[in-house]
Amino acid sequence: MKSRFEERFGFEPRSLQLAVEMQGFAERLWILEAETGSGKTETALHRFFSLFAAGEVDGLFFALPTRVAARNLYARVRTYVARLFPEDERPPVLLAVPGYAQLDGMDLPDFHGNRFFDEGVHDRFWAAEQPKRFLAATIAVGTVDQALLGVIKTRHAHLRLGLLARHLLVVDEVHASDAYMTALLQHLLRWHVGALQGHALLLSATLGAQARTAFMQTVKPNLQALPLNRAASLPYPMLWRNTQAHPIPSEQKRCVRISLLPIAHEERIPKWENCRAEMDATRLRRMDRETETQGGWHVGPLLDAVAPALDAGARVLVVLNTVARANAFVRVAERVGLAKMLFAVNGVCCPHHGRFAAEDRLLLDHAVGDRFGGNAPKGACLLVGTQTLEQSLDIDADFLITDLSPADVLLQRLGRLHRHARTDRPKGYEHPRAYVLVPEGEAPLLSALDESGRIDRRLLGWGFGSVYEDLRGLEQTRRLIRDEGNVCTPDDARRWVEAATHPDALASLGAEDARWAVHGQSLGGVRAAWMIAADLATIDWSKPIDEAHWRESGEKVRVRLGVESYEIPLDPPFVSPFGRKIDRVVVPGWMLPEEWKSVGMPEMQCIPEQDGVTLIMKANGLHRCLLRYSRFGLEVKQ
Repeated sequence: MKSRFEERFGFEPRSLQLAVEMQGFAERLWILEAETGSGKTETALHRFFSLFAAGEVDGLFFALPTRVAARNLYARVRTYVARLFPEDERPPVLLAVPGYAQLDGMDLPDFHGNRFFDEGVHDRFWAAEQPKRFLAATIAVGTVDQALLGVIKTRHAHLRLGLLARHLLVVDEVHASDAYMTALLQHLLRWHVGALQGHALLLSATLGAQARTAFMQTVKPNLQALPLNRAASLPYPMLWRNTQAHPIPSEQKRCVRISLLPIAHEERIPKWENCRAEMDATRLRRMDRETETQGGWHVGPLLDAVAPALDAGARVLVVLNTVARANAFVRVAERVGLAKMLFAVNGVCCPHHGRFAAEDRLLLDHAVGDRFGGNAPKGACLLVGTQTLEQSLDIDADFLITDLSPADVLLQRLGRLHRHARTDRPKGYEHPRAYVLVPEGEAPLLSALDESGRIDRRLLGWGFGSVYEDLRGLEQTRRLIRDEGNVCTPDDARRWVEAATHPDALASLGAEDARWAVHGQSLGGVRAAWMIAADLATIDWSKPIDEAHWRESGEKVRVRLGVESYEIPLDPPFVSPFGRKIDRVVVPGWMLPEEWKSVGMPEMQCIPEQDGVTLIMKANGLHRCLLRYSRFGLEVKQ
């Protein structure tokens, strides 16, 4: 006899999905912790279909961390909805991403010019016409920002929160690295689950006890976080219903052999003299590793690790912490003769990161799935990118090299290894293996801290102190790799995550050296400031709306800290190196001169070049050649 899950999805449920199927509807906050690739997405949709059939909810909002992740999931949701509902009863499925919205897989028309006069058609499209209505759609897939705007001091917040009240809110890829967003999500859950009695499901592969407790406090305010020893010993995977724990058997056990690969502490790029494009990998490995300082980094040891894997025919994934490092490595790999094995889109070699225009990024994502997905062909390939490769993409690599990152992030990256059962792994890579890049030295991270807890600027290029601010979590992760040499999931997942995120584990380093303690104190002050900022940004809906009113329109209140960006239209548009027409670019705030940030929307002029375009930005009479867009994405023009 088929289970309800098998009828809905067409394949037999795993233990994760069976555990959800047997639960009721009384507890309204669910937190599902399970490893990457365990089927959390289908589990969440199964939960929604059950709630929807029972009349417990009227709709679904599936919230992802990024626009790209939302677009990738959207097609899967549409497939399952089409399977379950007859065509004449099928609810609309909305891609709730401003500027790229779709309904039932179709791009939307310009609603500002011509509205639908056919009442039946207009009713179906009504929720898609404007972002403030997105949450009115029966089934919507978008970014978590759209839900968070229901508690932020911005226009139409009451509309968004009200529309969400009868929906199942699913938040995917929940983690604790951003204190500001964690506080905002906690505030949203307090109203959606606590006050409005809505349903919510949080999905995570690497959620630490501290963050999990913060979310559970929305239904049990006096709940205390577990101490380190108890938190690290909890079973994994786990389903939490409100605050009750329900362990779930795991059907996939995997061990990754993991080693540290020290790289020269100085930021260098090798000087590859007498290097020819046709040079083979064997000769490449014998090359003299003389280097010179060029504002980059010494990639000789990294190439030594990559070359034999490519020789064996492996699909190699290199995940680096910053766009600059990813771009630099691709450029060097091309110079030393690896261009034919580099990941390419429409025949154009490129890295994968978040600084591409949306049209190109969609092409890159599809190409990654074609070359590294479960049905990808055999053959050597080198894919280099950043955090964009950690989640939401179907990547099955034979070998991984990654920058050091906190254990919760590192486990996500390791989840890209041997994701599917394959019988064609190259010799020597039949079992998952990974190298983690670290600066040279016995205590490289501690030596980078001064007496005031500040980080040596040389490590900022690694993303230490910028992408990952807390060096204590990085240090604890480095020690785990050094001491253990293997990580087995799910058995080690809980212990590794808590070692790198639990306050007790981080504070323990302070007993070894005062610099760790001072560094932690400085970060504690920053975290406290974020929490205050989050409190000031949110609305207290328990007060009458006239008392909760804010003086300004709220348009400058941000859902995310540190990611302020500017979407700038281009007229005329240009054609990207991958053949797509680009009519707008998103420019990170740090790329703009400080004096430009108060002058409004700049104009952009495009000047074609051999390998891309130069973007000349103009605002209030100010102009300079500032940016370049090429197969390496958007970069500051040198």
